[in-house]
Amino acid sequence: MKNKRQVKILEFIEQYPIQTQEEMVSLLVKEGFEATQATVCRDIKELKLFKAVNKDGLSVYTTSADISDTSHEKLVRVLKASFLSINIAQNIAVIKTLPATAPAVASSIDSLKYKNLLGTIAGDDTIFACFTSNEDSQSFYEYILDELR
Repeated sequence: MKNKRQVKILEFIEQYPIQTQEEMVSLLVKEGFEATQATVCRDIKELKLFKAVNKDGLSVYTTSADISDTSHEKLVRVLKASFLSINIAQNIAVIKTLPATAPAVASSIDSLKYKNLLGTIAGDDTIFACFTSNEDSQSFYEYILDELR
């Protein structure tokens, strides 16, 4: 039953802009599944779903496979929708985003394959992007600010 429910969840996020776990529960119940918010929460973790801003500006559940824009366009779209600030601490850029959007922003930064980016770590609303040098992090800082103008 769990596998069928999780397959249905993946189908739902492809078909609908689901913003909350409660919406997911409602759809599952309508399809005849027994589901609670706690069950859906566990399923979301197991399926490694996260929230990303869609083309309509809504924060919806998605998988990394659902993001099909080119890397640059994706970064600009996601940044404009969720960016709060960026600061540099030597070779690390610290990016603050709206709650629940950091994973999507970090994924789009990773997909850029930006020069000398070693990697990103995302929490709920904060991203650490590590670069090989202080100059590289400063260059990235300027790139981000230029994209937001």
